[in-house]
Amino acid sequence: MILSEKQLLEVKDGFISNLLEIANDDILFEIFIRIPDCRSAILCSSVSQRCHSLISNPRFIPRFVLQHHQNQPNYPLSYTIIFRKCEKFEFGSALNYQPICKLFSDESMFLHGKSRKSSYLDFLPSPMVVRASCNDLLLLTPGSASSSVFYVCNPVTKQFYELPANHLLSCGISPIHLLGFALVPNPDYKCHFKVLLFHTPFHPYIKSSNTIQTVAIYCSKLAKWELKSFDYTQPRELGSYMFPTDICMCNGTLYYLESVGRGGERVLALDLSKFQCIIVDFPNDFGWVGSQDFRERVTKHIGTVGGEVRLVQVVITKSKRCVCLKVWRLLDYSTSSWVLLHEKKYKRAPTKERFFEFFVHPVDGDKVFMVFGKHVFEYDLTKDKFEMMAAELQEPLKTDEVYPADRLLAFPMVHPAWPTQLPPTSFSV
Repeated sequence: MILSEKQLLEVKDGFISNLLEIANDDILFEIFIRIPDCRSAILCSSVSQRCHSLISNPRFIPRFVLQHHQNQPNYPLSYTIIFRKCEKFEFGSALNYQPICKLFSDESMFLHGKSRKSSYLDFLPSPMVVRASCNDLLLLTPGSASSSVFYVCNPVTKQFYELPANHLLSCGISPIHLLGFALVPNPDYKCHFKVLLFHTPFHPYIKSSNTIQTVAIYCSKLAKWELKSFDYTQPRELGSYMFPTDICMCNGTLYYLESVGRGGERVLALDLSKFQCIIVDFPNDFGWVGSQDFRERVTKHIGTVGGEVRLVQVVITKSKRCVCLKVWRLLDYSTSSWVLLHEKKYKRAPTKERFFEFFVHPVDGDKVFMVFGKHVFEYDLTKDKFEMMAAELQEPLKTDEVYPADRLLAFPMVHPAWPTQLPPTSFSV
């Protein structure tokens, strides 16, 4: 049972009042750093002046974070997932790509409080398109794909940071198309981050040369943009059109699931320290096992869980109404080594076609999320059990016989023990 804030405060008020009479400050401090989540700690700070003094002590937050990090199994991870439509090459109005679904874990629902309602991002200056996520932060843009304005926000604290205009996007004769967006923490500086914008790759005329991936990088510590070039360690063939898909970060490397038309998909691993990009081939038996059918539909997503990169693939064969689900773990990106963790095959009922996609679970490697129709399910792969979540799409998505007319992007946020603070120049409400 989840108590309301008022009930929780009443329980804590009575409990803490008794402690205040018998415990000294050192004991109370040790008790407070073991409180399950930061919101409960903040509520406790309002009980009395003494509690407020202990919890506002500069030593409290570092000790609170360290306690939760060292004893992670005792503190359930809190996560939030934002779903929105995936635009293809052309990008329309920002209103068309607002969050279409918000999924909260039980702990995240309490952490967000009232801000998890339909007005989830209403503290921002205008309607925003979610571009990337990192921990409990979101990267957003208010306009089209060529917009040079970006924001980073923390939906829990309602802080937001406006990046300076990126004039690098408008330089040159031909327009620059953005194929990917990433938000990563800056481990060298507290409260700071980096934003990466992936440009259309430059392909040299000499066939023996490697492709160069140009990336615009914003560092909040330096408060400026710069252009960096990632060299590909293998020659790379470009397709006729591209559109951005999943990007995730794991152990200092960005993984980019890139689609270049039918049959041209791949995973790109970008080493941020060496400025190198490696093409990661899909597993050898990636795809449908059995007779090939031109009426099959394939969807795939990558994500991270527990410090590992996961690849989820679903093949739906229309004529046989078969569904094949595979979940892979990346062992070594330099050698394209994968291991198959789960494989599920089952028949689909002969019902009207509905939107159908699977996504990596951000905190449990034995589960995935399935969007079927307008509903979101948590699928336990070991127990073969589905559980409908308290979230659904705000509008139905279209699908057709071969390719889905609409696609979804998922932006997971795994909340740290204490909310990430943005640099001092950020705004808050």
